[in-house]
Amino acid sequence: MDTALHSSKVAVEAIGCTYRQLDYWDRIGLLRPTQPAHGSGSRRAYSPDELVAGRAITLLSAMGAAGPPLARAAQAVHGLIAMGLVDERVYIDREGAVSLEPPAEGIVWSLVLTAPEPPETEPEG
Repeated sequence: MDTALHSSKVAVEAIGCTYRQLDYWDRIGLLRPTQPAHGSGSRRAYSPDELVAGRAITLLSAMGAAGPPLARAAQAVHGLIAMGLVDERVYIDREGAVSLEPPAEGIVWSLVLTAPEPPETEPEG
């Protein structure tokens, strides 16, 4: 698996969000970069796993997840990715609980945790 860190520019393109959204997610703890920014002129850097989590957060947001359920789902998604469960279908209920098995009732969202493709090369600078 790719272990390189990716710039915010690459993260925004791969995840499908805006810089403002990425910054907001960092401030509220929804998606923290491996290399945080420390003051003016510093840059954040994101791991491949963070790109997977960011893509899942973007998809859940687009499907209507928000607030505490989105935060709970994002935390669970981070845990699943840490366990190596990429390319797995996950099911999320209205409260943000995530499982690998479809629940008997109450399923609201279903998605596959996949790694977005970052650009081939990152521009220097």
